[in-house]
Amino acid sequence: MNINGILVPIVTPFDNNGNVDAQKLTALVEAFIDKGVAGIVACGTTGEYYTFSDAERELVLTTIAEAAKDKVTLIAGINSLSTDHSIELAAQAKALGYDGLMLSATPYSLPEQDGIIAHFEKVADASELPIIMYNFPDRVGVAIEFDTVAHLAKHPNIVGVKESSGDFSHALRICKLILMTLKWSVAAMINPLTSSFGAQRAGSQAQQTYSQQNKSLCLMPHSNATGIKPSKS
Repeated sequence: MNINGILVPIVTPFDNNGNVDAQKLTALVEAFIDKGVAGIVACGTTGEYYTFSDAERELVLTTIAEAAKDKVTLIAGINSLSTDHSIELAAQAKALGYDGLMLSATPYSLPEQDGIIAHFEKVADASELPIIMYNFPDRVGVAIEFDTVAHLAKHPNIVGVKESSGDFSHALRICKLILMTLKWSVAAMINPLTSSFGAQRAGSQAQQTYSQQNKSLCLMPHSNATGIKPSKS
């Protein structure tokens, strides 16, 4: 699975009757592909997955897959109140041709960190697709703490983290973990305006650059395999 570059968490267009507008969704996916994005993330927070019926979810996933398969990386959000339901959603994404999954802690139930670990490990053990952890405590109610990230990073089927806690120090600690272990390398930019952070497993060392212009930190493999050019200081 290639998660180098920009992966877009896509919105879900609806028509005036409140139905998923598959035609507009297809056009939107094609427009992003034309602009050169590396991947599409379906059924994420931005896509309002939590409002979908089962039929709407399948329509959204199918529409995106038909428009983007073999063109860009396809990631399916599989967040759910139930771990077992997340496993079912993972199987659905696999059947529809998706390349990877994005998973948060279980919303609303406010699990302890041991519960978060058990949740991710159970899904990762059951799924054939690689998983990107999604840390968004403002929506979920609990944060994936640093020690939990470090523990879960050892699982061979957990390949990255989307860090949306708004805690820049937490993101930097993850960067330090990556550099010390060399098990992951950062494949996207940390921007304090969005506090969004992506990481992927890799074997190369990383170098750090800092942009005074946009006040953003970017950690890149020495090979520049991500295709994102380091910012000039």
